[in-house]
Parts: sequence; structure tokens; C-alpha cells
Amino acid sequence: MTIQSCTNTNKDIPDVKEISEVIYQTIIQDSLNISWPINLNLGNRYIYELEKDSVLGYIPSPPGDKKGEPFVFSRYLGDTSVSLGFSPDDSIFISNQILLNRDIVIDTNFIPDSIKFENIPVMNYKKQNLYVFLIPIFNKNRTRVIVEYEYRSVCCGYGVIVFFQKVNNKWIKINSFGTWTT
Repeated sequence: MTIQSCTNTNKDIPDVKEISEVIYQTIIQDSLNISWPINLNLGNRYIYELEKDSVLGYIPSPPGDKKGEPFVFSRYLGDTSVSLGFSPDDSIFISNQILLNRDIVIDTNFIPDSIKFENIPVMNYKKQNLYVFLIPIFNKNRTRVIVEYEYRSVCCGYGVIVFFQKVNNKWIKINSFGTWTT
């Protein structure tokens, strides 16, 4: 069975409000420089057109010859000994999030006006001094989330992965690490 859809009709999948909330918490808890704008459009470099393998009995990663890169849990392990609350059992839930939220735009209605946003097509962001967030990835029971973002400037850039846990109905940063730098 191929997982396909363009609109978010599944009530279990995080909606734009929940996604925007966790991005806002990333801005605050990771102390991003709010004088630089954040792109409204979320990036999606992942591919997920998965089918269950009847012989293997699980959802395999997409083949490497497709555009994008498969979502792989090992990328998000870092050097932490903290349990991140994700497992391969979350793969179908994650694939649905990626597919159903692939064209999502941050909802700025509850974010303070001091944080600047720009509406730049995700595939064409050549603007400098800009933060670009990827689609946040929630675990199946929505108690943990992975947020990945990039910063690009004239002379340098970097990528960061941040892990959050929901504690008393609030997102709390539990760990983060850099993924690349130039």
C-alpha cells in the first residue's frame, strides 16, 4: 500500500498550529538571533513514498536514486545518551507527517511581532541572513519532536537539530547538536 495524500485529513498528524508552536519554542529555547528573518515556508528534503514490504514485514527506506533523501533515524542520534523517544516503529507516522505537511507554512498569528518572517519559496531561497526550518518530526504519541533548521549568511552557514520533549503540556528542549557548518 502506497501512502499518498496532499492534504492533512488525519487528526493524529500534527497540524500547522502545533508545528508553529514547536518552531517558536525552537526560536526561543535555542536563542536564535531574531534580527534575522525566518522563512515562512518549511523545507522538506525528505522523500516518503513508502510501501510495506510483504517479505520483510516493515516499511523500508526509499531507494537512493529518488530526489531528496530518506528519513533515517541514525542521523538524529548525535552523541547523546539521552533517550530521544523515537524508534523505527514511528516510521509510518513520520512518513504521513512528511507527506501531509509537505507544503506547510508557519502560522505567525500567536508569534510576537518582534520575530521577522519572509515568504520565500523554499527551493529558491538565495537570500542571505535567513533561517530555514524543515518540517518538524513528531513521534507517534507526540511527546517528542525533532526540529531541524539551517542558517545562511553571506560568509557562512550552519545546520542544527534540536530535540524537544513535552513536559506538563509544554515543549522543553532536551538536546541539540550541529549537523554542518561552512
